[in-house]
Amino acid sequence: MSRSAAEAIERALLAGAREHAAATDPFEPGALDRGLPGAARAWLEQALAAGERVSRVARLEMKGELRVGRWLPFRATEVLDPHRGFCWRARIGWGPIRLDGHDSYLDGEGQMNWRAYGLVPVATLAGDDVSRSNRERTRAEAVLVPGSLHPRWGVSFREVGPWDVEVEYPIDGIRTPMVLRIGPDGHLRRVTLRRWGAPDGGPFEERWFVVEIGSHRRFAGDLVPDAWEIHWTDDPETPGEVVLRGSIDAVEFA
Repeated sequence: MSRSAAEAIERALLAGAREHAAATDPFEPGALDRGLPGAARAWLEQALAAGERVSRVARLEMKGELRVGRWLPFRATEVLDPHRGFCWRARIGWGPIRLDGHDSYLDGEGQMNWRAYGLVPVATLAGDDVSRSNRERTRAEAVLVPGSLHPRWGVSFREVGPWDVEVEYPIDGIRTPMVLRIGPDGHLRRVTLRRWGAPDGGPFEERWFVVEIGSHRRFAGDLVPDAWEIHWTDDPETPGEVVLRGSIDAVEFA
């Protein structure tokens, strides 16, 4: 998948954003459905800025470190529409160990394309396994664009614990439940879902994918997780080995 193909995915996601923006009313906390679970309501009221447009697409800038055998720093930009897909472009590593490339998902197709110094192919992956994995990555990242989980976009919420809320919405017709753990202050603490993947380099399989939220920051009024850790595990209440630590530098809602 070439750089130009990645740019085409970004353009497609942003074009969809313009269509939705034209039909979006400002967020009014009092207009939220009274049937929403209390924790979901508390989070949406904290995360979304009253009187501002409810955006479901964003361009993000982030940095962190990724475990690829060893810990390597990364810087990345991402265009994300949690209802359609994403394109994540990054530079990983430094000096003699540097990878440039992107992961993406759109219209049912997932791709992973990485090159040493942007020149020598290191990993070019596609097919059903990558598409399934990247589709659920799209879902897990929805919390980076809080407006994407407003009920107006066909998102449903169901209380499954005192501060746990199950969230469902379709991506290309597939609905995979995702659980948000929300603190008494209305801030998001954890995201959990079943995701298809091969984090240890073995065969693809379904495991728990967990995002632990460390802190939040407001961008254009919306409260976005700006520090997090990701791990795969066989038990969502038992932490696995962390594979990525990240933080947000900038968010531009489309």
